Amino acid sequence: MMSDLSFQRAVEQIAEIAASHCPGLQAIKSAHRRQIATKSGKVWRGSVDLDAALAARYPKANRWDYGIGIHRDHAEHAIWVEFHPASSLHIEEVLKKLTWLKAWLNSSGRPLRAMTRRYVWVATGKVTVTRDSRRMIKLAQEGLHFAGSRLDPAEL
Repeated sequence: MMSDLSFQRAVEQIAEIAASHCPGLQAIKSAHRRQIATKSGKVWRGSVDLDAALAARYPKANRWDYGIGIHRDHAEHAIWVEFHPASSLHIEEVLKKLTWLKAWLNSSGRPLRAMTRRYVWVATGKVTVTRDSRRMIKLAQEGLHFAGSRLDPAEL
């Protein structure tokens, strides 16, 4: 389902995160922003630090890191990005975070659900998982794209 909403307007419709929208990639922590290809800066429409915005409301939850608005195919989409170590020890944790994010999008985050285009895991540190391992294939079946150590909008 496609939404005519902009990423910013969708974020502003969600009381829990309404004040958290930032232009471009400004909501992304600088260490993580360095892992995002920004040469085509016009593609990034806005961002929200979902983890920080929802920490007080869901303190024990496996919260997802960021939502980013992206302009692609003549529409705005929401890309959900998790920066996390990439070893076999972390796959289950990322899966829990993805499960939490999808549940949040189906409840509080509904305006963004229709815009969702991709769930992305960007590795922090050394990558020690293989894309063809059984557990990584399971994550792919859940709709998660493993970007390796760099997020490139051309891959989205």
